[in-house]
Amino acid sequence: MCNVLVLYTNCVYNLVDSLSILSYTQRTHFLPYVVEMRDNIMAQASMIRIGSSSHLLLRQISEASKESMQVVLAKAVEEYHRKQFFEQLDASFAALKSDETAWQEEIAERDFLAGTLNDGLETDEVWTEDGRLVTSV
Repeated sequence: MCNVLVLYTNCVYNLVDSLSILSYTQRTHFLPYVVEMRDNIMAQASMIRIGSSSHLLLRQISEASKESMQVVLAKAVEEYHRKQFFEQLDASFAALKSDETAWQEEIAERDFLAGTLNDGLETDEVWTEDGRLVTSV
């Protein structure tokens, strides 16, 4: 199994590496602050364990997309969350449609509200995205 650090911490490690160009006195001055930053970030990070095949896939996607593994993982989790949401939504609509009475009530409510969509606008008016009227009656 491989550990994946969810919080992206490379910036702190790069900062530690860049301290090497400073003099010994300067490094001695800045290092405690950098270590404290790193420790604070690590304290807020979450570790998860994933299989080595998943880690390999994550690394390959990361290299191909030129994004960090943390970003790729975050996008994958968000996409999975979105997929689950729409699957649940689809199941809810299927259940609603299977109940004939409830579905007819839904249709009646939609028909009732359909007249409010134009909010008094003329049907031949065309508006731009920034709110300007292009054509009117």
